Amino acid sequence: MTFSRVLCAGTMAVLVSIPAAKAQLGEMPGTGGVGGAPDGPPPACQQLSVLRDEYQKNGTALSVANEKARTQHKPPDMETCKLFKAFQASQAKFVRGMADNQATCGVPPDAIKAAQEEQGKVAQVTKQVCNLAKHRHAPAQPADPIRATIDALRPEKPEGPIPAYDPYFLGPDFERAGGRGRPGGFG
Repeated sequence: MTFSRVLCAGTMAVLVSIPAAKAQLGEMPGTGGVGGAPDGPPPACQQLSVLRDEYQKNGTALSVANEKARTQHKPPDMETCKLFKAFQASQAKFVRGMADNQATCGVPPDAIKAAQEEQGKVAQVTKQVCNLAKHRHAPAQPADPIRATIDALRPEKPEGPIPAYDPYFLGPDFERAGGRGRPGGFG
């Protein structure tokens, strides 16, 4: 999956889940009713609202970073990975808070189930984005580590006229011997 598809999928997950988070809390108990003075929601519901706001803030930051990366045609970097991880962590806290305070705050069970499914999708996208970012910044490994070691130990070829003895040319006897170094193939 290309980086743009991963980021698009991640952005869609973020954009879909934030309005759902707003709708899931709905009318909380203790916010007053018809003709009653609002006495404020219970502390657990207030904490859930704080978690929702943090979740939305991280989602907005992730959307902004995704739009910036898409306009610049850049693959995800470690900063995007950090944003995804922060979003995933805030989402996990919010979903856990919804489940813990379901009865207190009047959160419907289907809303919790939908949020948990969305949390699984965000976890997959986060893993893909972070893998892409990690591979983007990882140093390139040589195809053949033995050849790379040999090349690193080999003396540099001098510039200028070719000397009488060339350490890079081992001669026809070496090649006939199967690379073993003795003429006639005995080694």
